[in-house]
Amino acid sequence: MPIDEGQYYIQSFDNDQKFVGTGPLPPVHPLPPAPLRTITDSLKDVFELKPLGGDNYILTHKIHHIDIGYDQNHNVSLLPLGDSTVVWAINRGNGEGRFRIKLTDSDKYWTATDDDSYAPIELHGSNGSSAQEWKFEISRQ
Repeated sequence: MPIDEGQYYIQSFDNDQKFVGTGPLPPVHPLPPAPLRTITDSLKDVFELKPLGGDNYILTHKIHHIDIGYDQNHNVSLLPLGDSTVVWAINRGNGEGRFRIKLTDSDKYWTATDDDSYAPIELHGSNGSSAQEWKFEISRQ
């Protein structure tokens, strides 16, 4: 089931108190390749989804207008200017409203790494856990 183009908050199914964002930094500070982190509701960021057909999307940080990619440590992150756009596949997860986000050319999925707030979101091979499942909540901003 494709997700419609639009602006969304991304919430972890591993812990419904965790959302995706750059963390408690001033908007001018998180220069790329700043990692995306699991953060609290009050600090969550809005992401734009641009469908490319099928389950493929480009994800962009709404405030910074920077595409989402990954860094050399396999952390999901803001892309430095000039880097190639990363295409993400968003697949159905293990239930209604659950999705898994992966690199289109590998078996690496967005993974919430632990219970620590502000922990970077990492790319890991498929493990079937809820730490690799995400919910897309429409943003009204």
